[in-house]
Amino acid sequence: MAGEVSAARATTGNNDSFDDFPSVQRKSSLPWIIAGVNIVALMAVAGYLLFKDDQGTKHKEDGAAVTKSTGKPSVDVKTQEEPISVGDSIDIGTLVKLENFIVNLNEPGANRYLKVGIDLELKNSAAQDLIEKLKPVLRDRTIAYLSSLSFAQTQGLVAKERIRLELLNRFNGTLGRPIIRNIYFTDFLIQ
Repeated sequence: MAGEVSAARATTGNNDSFDDFPSVQRKSSLPWIIAGVNIVALMAVAGYLLFKDDQGTKHKEDGAAVTKSTGKPSVDVKTQEEPISVGDSIDIGTLVKLENFIVNLNEPGANRYLKVGIDLELKNSAAQDLIEKLKPVLRDRTIAYLSSLSFAQTQGLVAKERIRLELLNRFNGTLGRPIIRNIYFTDFLIQ
């Protein structure tokens, strides 16, 4: 019988090995998979939209929002009563400018420079004379600290805030009391 099948193939010229089996037509499951993925994605988006408010804030009876992680009031821009305009004054204390600082960064084998301009905001104007007298000491403390930093320690917003807080603590420590309210960088360049 095998000879007859071979002879039949030889005469028809058909070499398909599946001629002996009945044809089975398979349906694709791809549309079902795509539909399932779409349903899961829609459910995820709907869940996020429904429950996002419960995760970030909780509301008190007076309508003020409080963040769950810190317990501090959060600012809701829509409920602010009076927006700040150009004519409004912001309570900034007396400012004292320190000359610009140019220091070498602590980078072995590399010549990197940091240029920083600093303004000191004082808590009251009566301290201005004391700051003027102690400017050389404050400049010395600033140069010593800034030149101890590496390039990586000066990169990014977090690093600049860390530098600002460290200088503020060093200055107020040198003065013996918290006379300086804030430090503002007017220049911060690295080469």
